[in-house]
Amino acid sequence: MDNVLELIKINNKFKNNMSLNNQITNYKKMLRNNILNESEANIIKDEIQNIKCKIASNDDGGLNKYAKYILSEDDLNNVNENQVYLYEKLLVKNSLHMFFAASGIGKSLISIALANECLYNNTVEEVVVLDFDMGELSLKNRDYENLFSTHKKRFNYILGQNLLLNNIDPFQVLIDLSFDKTVNRLLIIDSGSHIVYDGTNNERKSLIQFFSILKNIRKLTNTSILLIHHSHRTRNGEKADFHGSFEWKRDLDFQYVIRKNESQNIWLLEKTKDRDNLIENHAFKYDDFKLTKVDYKTSNYDENDIYLLKEVNDILDIFIEINQNDLISETKSIRSKVGIGEKRFALWLKKMSSAGEFIREKKTHEKNAIVFTKKGLK
Repeated sequence: MDNVLELIKINNKFKNNMSLNNQITNYKKMLRNNILNESEANIIKDEIQNIKCKIASNDDGGLNKYAKYILSEDDLNNVNENQVYLYEKLLVKNSLHMFFAASGIGKSLISIALANECLYNNTVEEVVVLDFDMGELSLKNRDYENLFSTHKKRFNYILGQNLLLNNIDPFQVLIDLSFDKTVNRLLIIDSGSHIVYDGTNNERKSLIQFFSILKNIRKLTNTSILLIHHSHRTRNGEKADFHGSFEWKRDLDFQYVIRKNESQNIWLLEKTKDRDNLIENHAFKYDDFKLTKVDYKTSNYDENDIYLLKEVNDILDIFIEINQNDLISETKSIRSKVGIGEKRFALWLKKMSSAGEFIREKKTHEKNAIVFTKKGLK
């Protein structure tokens, strides 16, 4: 009872008639004003907690407040499972993609070639490229004028250096693009790190702002986004990963790492983020901004792999079934030509059998002997 009387006195002191939420706000102001004595301050603090409990327990609080957001069976039944692709099983419409690779691999080359394919196939109305990586001379040396001539106003290329020279904030350019609500557009940003890493100490803040804008573009417009990014430096045999913190990947819908098989002159796109299994690995040959799709599995093979596969399959044609020791012996001269010893060859055989090139079995009744047969004979 004493607390109630004290509260009445306190309310009279400040002459406030408050709603529950306003009470908390004003009570906090009272505490900051230093007008209350210690006893009154403790009473106010207790009352703030009581009001918070009242808010949480009334009809407008708790789970009921979010009833309209609770999913039902009908919500899931009405989900459209038919995805629209700009490029089949690679670029998903109205999604946020990333291509990353080491410098010089050909990230920009493949990205622009894909944009060219999308324009030719009319899966997009237009392409916008924000290029913070190259200059006019580099574009001329790569024959970009042919793209400008072919696609006219459908291919919009903006050099980042021209924006910066005119004191135009790249973030503002992205924000302005969010006003184009209806255009079916592919937006390529080359590269995101040139926008985010501006030499200040606010790079994490810039990264959060950057992805906030990209998500807003995806939400408000008919835009599909392809973000080009760098991988970190790798040592021999180390698998490449994207440069920077996990925040570069967290909000992506899809992500690919790009590699090049120099021996076959083929670019390989290996998916590294695909939550709903909507995209696939791809391999392409490139010629004058055009891409020819080739088999991904065999595109991972180098010249030695191709040579050894042919020779091993020729041996399997003769022997039908052969154990590993005999196969190692039969390939001695073959292996010497490519400089691969017995242990490495055994590992190579295991890798190629896992890839489905031939069948590898362990015969438990023959002292665990490993035998090989040609694919399709078993």
